[in-house]
Amino acid sequence: MDNTEGKRVMPKNGMPKGAKIAVIVIAAVLVLLVGGYLALCGYVSSSDRILPGTSADVGGDLSGMTRNQAEEAVRVAAELLYGDKVISVSYPGGSQRLSGSVVTVDAAAAADQAYARGRENGFLGLGFAWLSSHGNSLVVTAAAELAPGGEETLQRLIHDIDSDISSTLTETTYHVTDDALVLRKGTSGVSVSLDALREQLLEALWAGKDSVELTPEVTAPEEPDFEAIYREVYVESADAYLDKATKEIVPSVTGVSFDIAAARALLERTEEGETCSVPLALSEPALTGAKLEENLFKDVLAETKTWCSGPASRRTNIDLACSFVNDTILLPGETFSYTELCGPYTTSNGYGKATAYVQGKSVDTTAGGICQLSSTLYWATLVANLETVERSQHAYNTGYLPIIGTDATVYDTYPDFKFKNSTEYPVKIECYRDKSNNLHVTILGTSNGIHGEPFNKVLATEAAQTVYEANDAKVAPGGEPIKDTERTAYNGITVEVYLRLVDDEGNEVETKFLHKDKYRSRNGVYFYNSADAARLGIDPATGLRNLTPVVDPSPSVEPTPVPSTDPAVPTDPNMPTEPTPPPGTDPGAVPTDPAVTPPPSESPAGESPVPSEEPSPTPSESPAPSQDVPEGIPTIPPADAEASPAA
Repeated sequence: MDNTEGKRVMPKNGMPKGAKIAVIVIAAVLVLLVGGYLALCGYVSSSDRILPGTSADVGGDLSGMTRNQAEEAVRVAAELLYGDKVISVSYPGGSQRLSGSVVTVDAAAAADQAYARGRENGFLGLGFAWLSSHGNSLVVTAAAELAPGGEETLQRLIHDIDSDISSTLTETTYHVTDDALVLRKGTSGVSVSLDALREQLLEALWAGKDSVELTPEVTAPEEPDFEAIYREVYVESADAYLDKATKEIVPSVTGVSFDIAAARALLERTEEGETCSVPLALSEPALTGAKLEENLFKDVLAETKTWCSGPASRRTNIDLACSFVNDTILLPGETFSYTELCGPYTTSNGYGKATAYVQGKSVDTTAGGICQLSSTLYWATLVANLETVERSQHAYNTGYLPIIGTDATVYDTYPDFKFKNSTEYPVKIECYRDKSNNLHVTILGTSNGIHGEPFNKVLATEAAQTVYEANDAKVAPGGEPIKDTERTAYNGITVEVYLRLVDDEGNEVETKFLHKDKYRSRNGVYFYNSADAARLGIDPATGLRNLTPVVDPSPSVEPTPVPSTDPAVPTDPNMPTEPTPPPGTDPGAVPTDPAVTPPPSESPAGESPVPSEEPSPTPSESPAPSQDVPEGIPTIPPADAEASPAA
């Protein structure tokens, strides 16, 4: 607004002239531009040419080409690129060649993609796309693909490669010869995944590589289980032995083994598919079948005999026990049990009644007499120098053994008589009673050149006496004394028993203390009528017949002679006297210590000597070994109870 001083001037209406011109010019330019852009869009729309700056990865620059021209350009370029190309495919043990002729490209898709550039945004976008294409290039991908027949060619190539590469895995095998473990090392398995191989080859084709190196999968054979092989191959050596049931020799077994560490190292150094031999360690047994057969029962280790006394029932019991024991075979280390073989000592097992000792008395007992076989057998085992396992003495001296202290009592399940075959060969026991009532025990085996000679040392003796007991029920007044058949006289004796070991030339090798036995004494008993004590000269307080008889003025019978008052020298005709050995006995078969002569066994005059076969005293009555016995020498414990022996 123009203000003049002192005068108000009204503003002029309208745009300045210069501005109007400028607006007109701008509008004209815009019209021209829009018209030109529209004209450009129309040009591009009407054109069938590919926009500038457009090319293909196979076929190069496609700018200004029609779609068909672009397709042809891509196809021709692809033929030039792949047609003469050869890819070398290498792998362990071989190689193959892959021709690029199996590959083609999708030229039509590449041309379509190039032609579609800018046309995707409609008519109004064509002009902008044409303008922007001059500054921005676009490379379309001509996707490679297998040409017709290319898949068959590729599969043939894959099959050939698989045939060259693949091999079957074989594991290590083995077999055993007489002296070696032979191992054939396995071969590795080689394989390739066919799908993975196809993808690898196609990738090489698409990338235009000249070579491909394949790495197949290799599976090595597993190391064999040497511990399991060892358990299969290993054989423990075994001596030949006698089968007691068949009486035949079972052959020996040679031991077989091998060094696992050496076998493992040897196989590791062996090439696949090759063999190696691992030496077997053979161990021969100590006792072969031939050696056992040559030495089986060739020697008499012991041959002993004792005379059988008593009634027929006693001898029958001994015969029955012999039938159980005869031909018994013990293998090395086996233990013989008398009770196991001969028991139970019952009538149901065939035993009858015969005299034995029960609570200090001689009474008829089932299986009486069988201790004579166990005792004779014990004596034989000492001569054979076999190991005693269990032995118990009788309460009284048996009288039928040449060496006092070589008896062995048995009863029920205890005590038992046991010994072990402590030799290296089988032993056999033979026993029988001959017509002269001699009980024979023979032990056959294989001698080591040493035999035993048992002997004893008498430490103490105790003479038996004849004593009288009043028994009015058994003896009528005025009658003569009647012998108590259950209590005959036995002298007591205490001995130490030793075993002298002697070689075949008679040289003493060793002397061993075995045990100390105390055999009790037992007085002979006669019954009398108490009214006749004075007449008979019997002292009722002591039971001895050592008083002066008081003669009845009118005696009904003549008085009996007065016995000697010396108890050590009995005059009673039924007191024990030294017996005369029966025909066939050999008291000297086992030598005694020349410095100690064992006392003879005593038997009542006029009677057969009945063996004392009662178990030994209780522990409180059993003497301990003498103090001069060398330390370390084992003793055989006596029976610990006075019970009815089955003997």
